[in-house]
Amino acid sequence: MIKHIPERKCVACGEHFPQKTMIKVTKSGDTFFIDETKKANGRGAYVCANRKCIELACTKKQFNRSFKTSVPEEIYEELLKLSQNMED
Repeated sequence: MIKHIPERKCVACGEHFPQKTMIKVTKSGDTFFIDETKKANGRGAYVCANRKCIELACTKKQFNRSFKTSVPEEIYEELLKLSQNMED
């Protein structure tokens, strides 16, 4: 029997990838944060763990669209800092 691997859609490129390989931004109440455990309660949106997708999601404010509300600029800044430590 094949084990099911959960996949999520990237807000930037629209491709589906295994959940473990992606970065999750979570909205819990009025609070937004980058969920490193990927298990926090609340609404989540995912972006690929590669520099181009993170930069695209940040420049186009894709998380605002996913959450249907304004995401704090600090979240986008944190994501851009993460992307600078990654390879393409």
